[in-house]
Amino acid sequence: PQRQTQVMNEGWATFWHYTLLNDLYDEGLVNDGFMMEFLQYHTSVVYQPSFDSPYYSGINPYALGFAMYRDIRRICEEPTDEDRRWFPDIAGSDWLATLKFAMPG
Repeated sequence: PQRQTQVMNEGWATFWHYTLLNDLYDEGLVNDGFMMEFLQYHTSVVYQPSFDSPYYSGINPYALGFAMYRDIRRICEEPTDEDRRWFPDIAGSDWLATLKFAMPG
């Protein structure tokens, strides 16, 4: 349970940090230099070495949680036929409402 909570919490934080800063960039409120610096740090945080890498030390909860929330958003916004088959309740639905439902669980 503690590891699951960690994945949920770290994923939530990295997802929103990434989402909000990209929104600020899209609105012209932060410059290219700021974004490049942010993306360098962000990619370091969510990097998941492959299992045969000498840097592998287990599953990165930031990477797994971030990927999980990004995938939920993708399923809501741009569902594939497979998504519609496996996730009929959320495919094509409001991504923000779906994330709010998923997070407390």
